[in-house]
Amino acid sequence: MNFKSLSDGLRNVLSTRGITYKEVATYLNMSESGVKKMLTGEDIGYNKLATILNMLDLKLEDLVAVSPKAYAKLTANQEIFFEKNPKHFNFFIQLHHYNMKPDLVKKANNKLSKEKIQKFLEDLSNIKVIQMTEGAIHSLLSDGFNTSDKFNKKFKSHYGVLLAKLSTIENDKWNTWMFEGLGTFNLSQKSALELRNSMKSLLDEFSARSEREKKIYDSKDLINTGTLFLNIPLKIQELFPVI
Repeated sequence: MNFKSLSDGLRNVLSTRGITYKEVATYLNMSESGVKKMLTGEDIGYNKLATILNMLDLKLEDLVAVSPKAYAKLTANQEIFFEKNPKHFNFFIQLHHYNMKPDLVKKANNKLSKEKIQKFLEDLSNIKVIQMTEGAIHSLLSDGFNTSDKFNKKFKSHYGVLLAKLSTIENDKWNTWMFEGLGTFNLSQKSALELRNSMKSLLDEFSARSEREKKIYDSKDLINTGTLFLNIPLKIQELFPVI
């Protein structure tokens, strides 16, 4: 992670706790202007960073955990293309899901022709969200990406698909509660239970993180987030159809 992200996290912690640059300067035996320049610059010495973390009673991993990640943003032209060609966006999401392997996308969407797949790939390459090199496909947005509010509203989750799935759940049937998420899993009952336990551990982890971040972030920077894990057979091609 670059220092820009760490410095953003540091400044947010200082703001949340009401700690001024002057107080940091006193602790570091520096000038207030020097501290401001350091925390808004491109780099910081490890000793200075360690001293500030000691002042805040934080570990480096705590700071990394609460520092914003620098995701790429779809360009205006990329958003316009996807808005006009929503199945291309769905194909791009599926391609990510299947680790840039078109043959797996084809297998999951058996009515999708090879010609159509090639057209999708060429178009995605032309708008520079993927790169094809010697037969291999690489995402140019593999670390995630942000989009505009307008784009988000157009491509919001397909709640109708989820509601339709929920309406068919029968609690006494094994195959109706087997978890598949956005992939295709064929699990024994033992493995399905292990998955459930792993999910519980994940929820416990984020519950702890929530308590920690309430102490670090300003309330206006926190998102009130609820999470529901649904144990229903749901495949990515149902949420992001390409045919």
